[in-house]
Amino acid sequence: MNTRPLLNDAPFPSVIAALCALSVAAVLVASGIGAVAIPVGEQWAILWDKFTSATPDSRDGLTHLYLSLRLPRVMTAYLVGMSLACVGALFQALLRNPLAEPYIIGVSPGASLGVTLYVVVVTSASSVAVGSLVGRTSAAFVGGLLAVALAYLLASRGRHLSMTDILLAGIAIGSMGMAITSYLWIRVLHEFRGLLYWMMGNLAGSSWNRVGVLLVLTIPCVAICWRLSSALNMMLLGEEHAAFLGLNVERFKRWLLVLGTLATAGTVAAGGVIGFVGIIVPHTVRRLVGTDNGKVIPASSLAGGTFLVGCDLLARTLFIPLELPVGMLTAFLGAPFFLYILRQSRDRR
Repeated sequence: MNTRPLLNDAPFPSVIAALCALSVAAVLVASGIGAVAIPVGEQWAILWDKFTSATPDSRDGLTHLYLSLRLPRVMTAYLVGMSLACVGALFQALLRNPLAEPYIIGVSPGASLGVTLYVVVVTSASSVAVGSLVGRTSAAFVGGLLAVALAYLLASRGRHLSMTDILLAGIAIGSMGMAITSYLWIRVLHEFRGLLYWMMGNLAGSSWNRVGVLLVLTIPCVAICWRLSSALNMMLLGEEHAAFLGLNVERFKRWLLVLGTLATAGTVAAGGVIGFVGIIVPHTVRRLVGTDNGKVIPASSLAGGTFLVGCDLLARTLFIPLELPVGMLTAFLGAPFFLYILRQSRDRR
């Protein structure tokens, strides 16, 4: 990951300001495009009426569309993208592997299996189809954590953790998790086709409750990762170097794997399995700002939100009236990007 920045002469605050402006623009554009267009001026008017408690006059239907359907979905997409990009940058620095990201190392498939088992239990115990959002998030966290713990144990050599082995073990465990999940959907939950659509990565039906849960999980994750960016930079130089500088490497890896799993659990509970965001965005950002994680993590978080908002906009408008799962679109974009990074890594070695 020795990437030479393209914007080496640009002050980092300017890069962050540009990404913030791009984020706002993406949210406004995505919130305005749909079967019913909502111009930017109308969006500001609706928000002004909402926060000043003014009566919205003739905008009742438009207000409901914007505040209850369009804006919650766009904000969910932004926070999911922010979380996945941040965790992708975290795992790549932590595992010192450019191919590491929540989907590849098995966290997302494990979280998906956890949610599926939770839904099986809930549907067999009551008439509730999907259970609560907090319940799904908790189940996703447990499933993702078990997948990471199993990969950790398989990759451990005594007390030392092999970074390459944990990636390979994560791929195998993730594949097994997706196979079990698919079997459960076919044999037990085949009548819940909407949930199967969710498993492919779907942000339809987003609500402010989802946005609230994602805020609670995503913002602290980004803040903690940014706070620990110096230690992550040490890890890029090698574990022996980091230990020599006073870092408890094994404990550091364990806690950050848990943190990344918790953040990923929120994204799976809110939007299903959405892969490759954690590869595409951090690698693109490194081409702009370099490899310093103090810059990569905040920039990747902002860029990841913007990226997934754009992907979700394309997924719901590209083949109207058909709406694609956003996870399908990110996989379509991410698979060739993954192969490109793999080839780059081999050439570098």
